[in-house]
Amino acid sequence: MVYHQNYVKFHISHGLPLIKADEKVGYKGGISKVYHKGLHHNVAKIDVSSMYPSVMLRYGITSRKDPLMKSLSVLKYLTEERLKLKALSAKGDKNAYHMQAALKILINSFYGFLGVGYYTYNDMEAAALVTAIGRKILFRMIDKIESMGGLVIAVDTDGIIYSHQDTNAVYHEVTKVLPSDIEIELEFERTGIFAPKAKNYVLVREDGKVECKGLYRKRNRYPLQNKHPLEMIRRYFVEGKESAIAYHIDTVLAIKTRQIDIADLTISRRIGKAEKALVVQGLGQVGDTISYWTTEEKRFSAKGKQLKSKQMGTRTEPYWVEHYLDDANEAFIEIFGKDELDNIFRSNQST
Repeated sequence: MVYHQNYVKFHISHGLPLIKADEKVGYKGGISKVYHKGLHHNVAKIDVSSMYPSVMLRYGITSRKDPLMKSLSVLKYLTEERLKLKALSAKGDKNAYHMQAALKILINSFYGFLGVGYYTYNDMEAAALVTAIGRKILFRMIDKIESMGGLVIAVDTDGIIYSHQDTNAVYHEVTKVLPSDIEIELEFERTGIFAPKAKNYVLVREDGKVECKGLYRKRNRYPLQNKHPLEMIRRYFVEGKESAIAYHIDTVLAIKTRQIDIADLTISRRIGKAEKALVVQGLGQVGDTISYWTTEEKRFSAKGKQLKSKQMGTRTEPYWVEHYLDDANEAFIEIFGKDELDNIFRSNQST
């Protein structure tokens, strides 16, 4: 508010016209889509380096309220400084790594300010133009990958995940179809991937190391809910599908026979304001950090007919077997499909 008042006083005293902020309007943003869900081998990811800032610099896009393009001068300087820091970071300079990461956020905000409502120097048309050019660049890259027989798995704003027998050759060919001053990086290659939906995937690198984005990282999940699917995916790529299925069968058996460590079924988190059920169950008060697992409360009608059971949080009662079995089987279905789970069921019946 103080800034706004000073801004108005300065412009009035100097006889300058007041610049008004644009209202927020909707426009088409970046691409975020999974083209081929599931498990894939020989995977790589190409990222466009600082896509939106690069597009702004390459095509001279800035707010129409900045006719002298001062913001682009600052953006160019910061981008060049970040490249210097990235070079130092690649040599092991940890301080340079953190500084370039901070500059990355600052640099990306130059596009962000264009598309935010009610900021004085915003410009919705400029913001829409930046994302439109970004999409055009990605589609050009996709066409090249597919023309070489590559499989585009997922796209997210400035990156493309694809599969090909020679991912490095694809990367070098894609560089040839890009506009000048638009550069790409090979973020990873020679990995296995499980990609179920946009902005979510699990990577298994050649050394067996597992990395995930989005998936299996939510705080309200119990440890087995994360470990079980990640281990199935890891085994699939490192040891084969049979090993992954065998691990699932062992996990299901351990749940049924109550051999699972209760710590692997325990959720530890803070009680939110809207979670009165946990308070009623005596687990704590709103704001408390609690640990609990799920047990079954059997419910009956007035005539004694059993109704659908209710989930209850507990720190003392035996865990609800069916609840945890359902979660384990849902994770399996998400990765391998229901038909594969039915095959396991039929095999167990026959033996």
